Amino acid sequence: MVSKKDCGFLILIVFLFSCTTPEIVENKALEKQLLGEWRSSSLKLTMNTFNNKDTTRVFEVNENNWEKKMNIRPIKTIYFGDGTYYTEHRNLHDSLIYDPAGSWKILGDTIILRDTIPNKGLPYKYKIVINNDHVEFTGIEDCDNDGKADDNYYGVQRKIKRR
Repeated sequence: MVSKKDCGFLILIVFLFSCTTPEIVENKALEKQLLGEWRSSSLKLTMNTFNNKDTTRVFEVNENNWEKKMNIRPIKTIYFGDGTYYTEHRNLHDSLIYDPAGSWKILGDTIILRDTIPNKGLPYKYKIVINNDHVEFTGIEDCDNDGKADDNYYGVQRKIKRR
């Protein structure tokens, strides 16, 4: 026979377990779709409180004007099955100018990226949507380096098909 005290304790335990938020789990299907080589095709940064003023600045590039506005080739990123990635930034003469690498994982609909090379960095978190050969990244960052993570980041990468 269960005492009133034990019954109350059991009810509390059941209540606590029923009210916990379910864990966000890895999304293996999305991970599998992301594997491979991708190239940046567009980018839109909406920088709120630009220079810590009541000003919004929007910076936007696409495949047609990427090289002219960015003064680099579209960025190449390779996502590997072991949870690592490698990124190449090349100038307009195809010389490698920056090549960070790191780890990635997907939880639910969010990718978490963390540079580990050349230096360990803070994690970047983006909601991602993959549609066939395009992946969209949406997140909040400090794009204008004003010390506030209040800027909207939207980027699209296109999958490179190997022949």
